[in-house]
Amino acid sequence: MSPRGRARSRTSVLLRQLDIKLDAFDTTCWGSLKTVRRVGAAPCTPARTSADTQSSQEGTLPIFVLMPSLPSCEEHLHIFEPRYRLMLKDCLEQKGPAGEVGEFGMCWSVPGGDSFSSVGTLLRVQEHMPLPDGRTSMRCIAIRRFRVLDRGTVSGLDKSTDTEAEYNTATVEWFDDQEETDDLESAGMSHGIQQVGNGRKALFLEARSLLSRLNDLLLRAYPAPEAKWLLLTIHGPDVYREISSKLDASSSVKIMISTPDEDSEFCWWVLGQLVPLPPDVKADLVLSQLVSERMARAVGLLESLCSSMERIVPDAMELIDAGEDAA
Repeated sequence: MSPRGRARSRTSVLLRQLDIKLDAFDTTCWGSLKTVRRVGAAPCTPARTSADTQSSQEGTLPIFVLMPSLPSCEEHLHIFEPRYRLMLKDCLEQKGPAGEVGEFGMCWSVPGGDSFSSVGTLLRVQEHMPLPDGRTSMRCIAIRRFRVLDRGTVSGLDKSTDTEAEYNTATVEWFDDQEETDDLESAGMSHGIQQVGNGRKALFLEARSLLSRLNDLLLRAYPAPEAKWLLLTIHGPDVYREISSKLDASSSVKIMISTPDEDSEFCWWVLGQLVPLPPDVKADLVLSQLVSERMARAVGLLESLCSSMERIVPDAMELIDAGEDAA
């Protein structure tokens, strides 16, 4: 097995172990994410606003119908169906609505007459590796959300299978956040969440503080499988190797967390980076048009993770200096 394959296998084992642990606080973790909603929000088709109209840039996208995808997050896909082989070939040969080649839309299946969701996320291919049998592995980055204006299809011959295939397309406009005040109540936030301040900036600061707290707990809980997995997802493989090497040698660790500076990007990072979210939770997040709403969910997720890790950290363990701030 190749080094990449061995790493993927170890990661899969850790993820399965983490999933077992997450089951213990599923109702508090995922429940808090599901119940923070904007009052009056439509569950499937958010209403258009003047901001949407002003910022919309129509274009046509090939549509991959699979799952909700959060902006700024990576998606690793394995292409094997003839329709998506044809779609990949076409999108790699032309620029998409955001101006680059390799752009396509990611939507998810919905009940009713429509074949896929009315809101999705534009993905851009970063790397793709054709396999000898015609399949392709690829790494994509989620760029921004869009609203579906019209649906269509494209047909053609997939030469790798010598099969006539057809994939979905959509005419789209950008789906942006609404303007909001800094006051949570006037922004329409549910009173079912614990408010940590008077507005969005307070939520942002609380989320940063909780992430720093979580990082400290993970360093103290190492080498628990949950701590290893979360340290890997927070810091990435290169920094994680440095952390694990020092902790295995019983050396002190001081490490800063590299995260986006802007509120909305930081929020997407927390929600998409830390743990695998259920598809219905991810769909709610993609449909959300309030940064403060998503930040409240990020705070709830971080609180649940901190609470979970506190239960496995040895009480007498000396505090490890993880740095004062997440940067």
